[in-house]
Amino acid sequence: MPLEDAGLLGVDKGAGGKYAGRKPDGYIPLQSDTFANYMLLRSNLKSHGDADVQSSIAYGKRMKVYPLAQAANPPATVFVDVKDVDFDSTIRYDASFFENLDRIVQAEPWIDRDRAMIDPLKSLGIEKGKPFNPSDATKALLASAAKEAGAWLEAKYDAGLPPFFSATSRWTAPAPPDLVKEAQSGYANLNQYPIDAAAWPTATPSSA
Repeated sequence: MPLEDAGLLGVDKGAGGKYAGRKPDGYIPLQSDTFANYMLLRSNLKSHGDADVQSSIAYGKRMKVYPLAQAANPPATVFVDVKDVDFDSTIRYDASFFENLDRIVQAEPWIDRDRAMIDPLKSLGIEKGKPFNPSDATKALLASAAKEAGAWLEAKYDAGLPPFFSATSRWTAPAPPDLVKEAQSGYANLNQYPIDAAAWPTATPSSA
């Protein structure tokens, strides 16, 4: 669920700004419905020369992250260079998907629009405040279901997304139009909730 853009086209208009979960003076408030969040910032390069690369890195390191309670004297932000660190982000379509889903259910609050999933997940043994211990037979069924879902998503992804410029363009939209529209409005349309479209562009082996 996107909260805001930063930069020239963002709320700060390229001037930079301070972002917080509530609205103290001098901060731009971004209130999240979840506990876990992430932020993506891109420092564009003038060239791939060493000087421009180092300048871009230095610009990125101007970012500061700290609890609001420490705003008067914020601790130094720790930057970790993972350029040479291998990380496997491949989505595994097996029973471990449901283990990760249980982890999210246990850690995060229910958002109103997702509460319809409480009872269906309970039928799988995923229930807030209770351990998830599926039997071997249930694990086999969950693994089969995850594999089938993965194949469906991959087929949807390979079928392609709408072209961005024209019918002959090789550039495509990053997600289905109905998902883009709903995400930009904070899913305000009570008559639409494109959950399949949300999984399509991001949860396939092709895009992982």
